[in-house]
Amino acid sequence: MPQAAVLNLQGEEVKQIELDSTLFDVEPNLDLIHQALLYVDNQRAQPRGLTLSRSQVATTGAKMYRQKGLGRARHGDRGAPVFVGGARAHAPKGVRSRQRMPKKMRRKAVAGALTAQFRKGLLRFVEDFRPDEVSTRKMGEVLENLRCSRGKVLALVGQEEYYDDTLDQSCRNLPRFVLRCAPHVNVRDLLGADHIIVSQGALALMASGGEGDA
Repeated sequence: MPQAAVLNLQGEEVKQIELDSTLFDVEPNLDLIHQALLYVDNQRAQPRGLTLSRSQVATTGAKMYRQKGLGRARHGDRGAPVFVGGARAHAPKGVRSRQRMPKKMRRKAVAGALTAQFRKGLLRFVEDFRPDEVSTRKMGEVLENLRCSRGKVLALVGQEEYYDDTLDQSCRNLPRFVLRCAPHVNVRDLLGADHIIVSQGALALMASGGEGDA
């Protein structure tokens, strides 16, 4: 069972803890992680545009002008795509395919990503991530104490910490900082972070089992 040091907000080691082997000692399945990445991107994708076809455009059905005798190209009604106000040729129909992925597969992909980042030494475990007062500057100093001041930072916290106004107001203006409430984290967040801060409250929630996706 893997072990890790728990730090306080000053960056000092407080104790050693044993980590859940089902989360931090799993052999990463790269194919499964890639599938989870595609799933997250599919869920976040915006709906496609919707335009009208020739049968849906509200224009007159009368012929533009007579067929012969004018020396001009032959045309039908004004709803053709070549005319202003007409239909659009080969237009999107607003249909977006939904990718499906079972919950157990998503959890296994998250566990594999956590293990990979843990083995790289990118994780920092803290007792409680809530500061004493509202201060963006002091929260920046906390990140420096935890050696997480450079790059993108992902913080996984428990529910009480996540809904704490002091933490929220101290972190909201930090650049490249993402706050997540465990266990609602996805593979995209984990792999895109340069540093991951995990509180003990978050560890308890992830070990108990949860959705594991945001």
